[in-house]
Amino acid sequence: INNIVNPTEVRVYEAGTQNEVAGQENVTSGTFSASISVSSVDVVFISLGYQYLKLTGVDTSSDASFPINQLVDRQYENV
Repeated sequence: INNIVNPTEVRVYEAGTQNEVAGQENVTSGTFSASISVSSVDVVFISLGYQYLKLTGVDTSSDASFPINQLVDRQYENV
């Protein structure tokens, strides 16, 4: 996964569950990759100042690479 805003927390769960199969607390390189042994996952992206993003049912039966677009959270205020 690329085009990730720095810094972002990425969590990967077995699809439809809360079973975490991969993740990284602080992605600062703009990219995230993982070797996953389940066929479908939900991917969550959390970053201050940006809207929570969740991709559901991502097929992992074959290698995939894709960009994401995180949206600025216009209501976030860091006081």
